[in-house]
Amino acid sequence: MGRAELRWDPSDPKDPGPLIDIVIMNSPEVIAAGRLLGLEYPEARPLKALIDTGASITVISKTFATFCKLFTTSEGSEV
Repeated sequence: MGRAELRWDPSDPKDPGPLIDIVIMNSPEVIAAGRLLGLEYPEARPLKALIDTGASITVISKTFATFCKLFTTSEGSEV
């Protein structure tokens, strides 16, 4: 397993916190199957994501997921 050390100054309002570069997209398999049905998918979208080491799940908004035409892989909530 890898390890990363990220610097963050919580007292600095200009410091957004520990961010990483990610790419949002459907899997190649989902895209290929959808295109066989005539569906179109947007290009992969690079963006920044906040690392939350205390989170038990990964979340993006439903609005953004719909905009990117993402296929749901897991849905639910943590109690």
